[in-house]
Amino acid sequence: MISQKTTYYLGAGASCQALPLAAKLQEDILNFIDVFNPFMGSSFGPKIKFSKEVYKRYLDSLDGIDGYPSIDTYAKALHVRQDKSKLETFTEILNIYLVFKQFNWTSILGNSSQYHSDKFKLSFKGLQDSRYLGLISKLYSNNEINDYVSIVSWNYDIQLELAIMKF
Repeated sequence: MISQKTTYYLGAGASCQALPLAAKLQEDILNFIDVFNPFMGSSFGPKIKFSKEVYKRYLDSLDGIDGYPSIDTYAKALHVRQDKSKLETFTEILNIYLVFKQFNWTSILGNSSQYHSDKFKLSFKGLQDSRYLGLISKLYSNNEINDYVSIVSWNYDIQLELAIMKF
C-alpha cells in the first residue's frame, strides 16, 4: 500500500492495447466514418440523427486532416483559423469514435456485421487496456483508491474509468 503522496501520469500510448496510437488514430477515425452508412435515417440517442447531411458534414470536417501529424495538431489548426463549426464537428466525431471503440454495444446493436466497414471493425464487447485493471487493483483497497494517490491523464479515452467501474 502506498503511504506517501504519489502521482501517476498517463499519456501517449497508455491505452495502446485498446485504442490506436496517434500515427494510426487519424486513419482509424477516417475509416470509422464508414460505419455510419447503415445508420442513415436513424436516430442514436436524443441529439444525434444520422442522415446524409450529417455524414457529409462529418466528412467535410475531416477534409485536410491527412496534412497534419496528429489529431491534436489538426484541432489546434482549426482553432487558430477560428473555424469553430469545423472544430465542433471534429470534436463531435472524436467523441462518438471514442464511445464506439470503448463501450460494449452487443446489448444495443446486436452482433451484426452490418455495423462493420471493410476497414473498420467495431468490437461489440468494447475495448479495454488490461494494464489499467492492474494499476487500479494495486491502488484500490477498502472500496476506494488510496488517498495518497493522484492520477493525471491527458488522454481522450475513458480507460481509467472503465477499469475503476470493475471494482
